[in-house]
Amino acid sequence: MLNVPSKHSVSHYAPLSSWGKGFAISLWNVVPDSFVKPYLAELRFLFVCGCGHSGTTLTAAKIGNHSQVFLIGRETSAFGHTIGAHCAKKIVSEWEYFASADDKSVILEKTPKHVHSISKIRKVLPESKITLLVRNPLDNVASLYKRFGNLDACIRRWMADNRAILRHLGLEGVKLVYYEGLVSGPRSTLKEIVDFVGLEWEESIPAPGKTRYDAIKQEGNMAVRATQVNQSIQRNVGGWRKVLSEEQALHVLKRTKNVARKLGYSVRIDDFL
Repeated sequence: MLNVPSKHSVSHYAPLSSWGKGFAISLWNVVPDSFVKPYLAELRFLFVCGCGHSGTTLTAAKIGNHSQVFLIGRETSAFGHTIGAHCAKKIVSEWEYFASADDKSVILEKTPKHVHSISKIRKVLPESKITLLVRNPLDNVASLYKRFGNLDACIRRWMADNRAILRHLGLEGVKLVYYEGLVSGPRSTLKEIVDFVGLEWEESIPAPGKTRYDAIKQEGNMAVRATQVNQSIQRNVGGWRKVLSEEQALHVLKRTKNVARKLGYSVRIDDFL
């Protein structure tokens, strides 16, 4: 089976048939999407996205501890490239119904690949807040590599997802969060996100314990993440040394240097030792 690069796939590759089908559906949605009017939301919406393994689940789980936050307990892909804006409006209306019934004021959804759907999110929900997670290329690519086993594909995914982030930096309602800041200063970083969405701080937010992700049976990598985010936040920086050789690390830095620099990261391996 022939696989082709796909920024919408978590492994960065998809079977040609699936890629073609997705491309055709996304083209089909272009015209009707242009006529979709924004959803008139009564509640606030916060979306968390970014490259996979950059701390998106951790961020969503902890912010989801807030008493006023209704965290969607799975990755929905509700704004993915094969989902039209009209369908996305129907989905968010259901979210709002259940959040209102639960007496919540903020709806939080986390799908990493929504990083490529920010324009669609803002079309449907123009007042929504979007938090974008970034992580240094060595640790992020190494973590992806442990999962997928294809170093170049993981580099390509990091590049594609973070290029999408760069295109939206500086826009109103968009906040950039560094994974390194999250794990080294979780309270202050999480408080910035809470302030960003307009909520009051609660001490339960960074605390260990079960999260909304435990309310739904998770599978695969998400089941692992759901267990991990139950723990106290650990300063997990530098783990790439256990995964990548120096030669591989240099290859990662060489391939990612242009995007990494724009995100404020060093491109010298000495700074990661």
